[in-house]
Amino acid sequence: MTSSVLATAGGLVFGGDAAREVKARDRETGDVVWSQRLNAPIGGYPMTYEIDGEQYLAVPTGYSNSASSISSAFPEIPLPTGSGNSIFVFKLPKAAS
Repeated sequence: MTSSVLATAGGLVFGGDAAREVKARDRETGDVVWSQRLNAPIGGYPMTYEIDGEQYLAVPTGYSNSASSISSAFPEIPLPTGSGNSIFVFKLPKAAS
């Protein structure tokens, strides 16, 4: 994990890693219920917000000290080059929020 984690009232926990995967896990079981590979390591703080009754998840990506320092522990997961600084936003299904 290279990001903080975010728990929602709907029972999901979001977090990301140096392999560029952001994942939603079931709070009770820890099972991955959704994942998406992004352009760069996940860093910073995922967050959710609501607009007009719809909930969104925002995930920052880019170079982070966490991703860089952990990469030597997992040489099988290549750390992407470049900064790739971006913010990805996903609309959550109503049942997931």
